[in-house]
Amino acid sequence: MFWTDEDLNQARQVFEDISTHIWKKIAYTHSLGHEAMEVGITADTIVTLLSERKKGAFCMDVYSRKGQNESKTGSDIDIFLQVDSSSYIWIALQAKVLKKNQRYTTLRDGYTERNPSYQWEKLSELQRATGCMPFYLLYNGVNRFSYDGWDMTESRFQEDQFGCSLVKVEVLKEFASNMNEGRENFINPTFLDIHPRHAQPWRILMDYTSNIRSLRTYSREELEQSNRNFESTAPDKPEMRKMTHDIQDVFGEFSANANSITRRSRAVDWNPSHRIVINKQNNTTQQ
Repeated sequence: MFWTDEDLNQARQVFEDISTHIWKKIAYTHSLGHEAMEVGITADTIVTLLSERKKGAFCMDVYSRKGQNESKTGSDIDIFLQVDSSSYIWIALQAKVLKKNQRYTTLRDGYTERNPSYQWEKLSELQRATGCMPFYLLYNGVNRFSYDGWDMTESRFQEDQFGCSLVKVEVLKEFASNMNEGRENFINPTFLDIHPRHAQPWRILMDYTSNIRSLRTYSREELEQSNRNFESTAPDKPEMRKMTHDIQDVFGEFSANANSITRRSRAVDWNPSHRIVINKQNNTTQQ
């Protein structure tokens, strides 16, 4: 097994801590009568991951896209998870936040006459084109809701692990496509429509390190070549910033366009603001 139990448990704990923090933050924000913002929560999550990286609790590279329109794609995240000595699987996350009325009201954002496609269609196209695993990442926090159950790995968890919950694309597509009886308005799903039946705590991402039979894998070299439009966000690791710029200088526009990750992302207009590369060991020291 490539990952040891100790490695996996350490990584899972980071995901659990983030979920607990977000659950409490959103519940408190709603109790004050305010809304939580997807972009802000995603940014807080990236900062927390960087903090864990600096402490050595989590081995990863974190990138953000330069000059990105955060209001449009600030909640899109790519995760590349190392599964053996030279390969990674691709997990695409579209984040949505629970509103204070306990509904998800932004599932159909981005659909216009000039862009007549829904986000779940884009995620499904990305899966077909790349072999990635797409999910909706739901940010939640609900006062006076309790839960004590088991995730898909038969590990126990409580309600605060729904602070960051993963939901399959087809599930939210079905809910978001529902209309009222008069077929005049769409019905936005509630927290209880999705949880707990259709959701998993996002810590289960680490369990895909050993469950990759149906997933395409990508090499470290492919990841590096596709980083041309990203900036390393590791201020404590200046060598990472230098490596990012060196990659951009060496590979340039031709390689980025030829790169399968970049090319297929562009084909379906998938432009995540953040990329998280989760490594079993520090790849920046292996150069």
